[in-house]
Amino acid sequence: MVIGELKTQINEHKKSLDQRADALMASHNHAEITEKNLAATEKDLAKLSHQAQQLDSLLLKLMRSAKFHQEPSSSAS
Repeated sequence: MVIGELKTQINEHKKSLDQRADALMASHNHAEITEKNLAATEKDLAKLSHQAQQLDSLLLKLMRSAKFHQEPSSSAS
C-alpha cells in the first residue's frame, strides 16, 4: 500500500515537472519571437527615421525657396 502511494506521488510530481518544462519551453520560444520582432521594429525605426530626415530636408529646401521667391511688398511698408 505504501508503494502504491509513493508511485502515485511520483507520477503526480513527474506530471507537474513536465508541465513546468513545457511552460519554460513555451516561454523560451516566445522570448525568441519577441527578440525577432524587436529587431524588425528597430530596423523599421531606422528606415523611418531616415525617411523623416529626408522629408525634413526637402521641406526646409521648399521653405527657403518660397522665401526667396516671395515678393518684397509685404516688408516694404
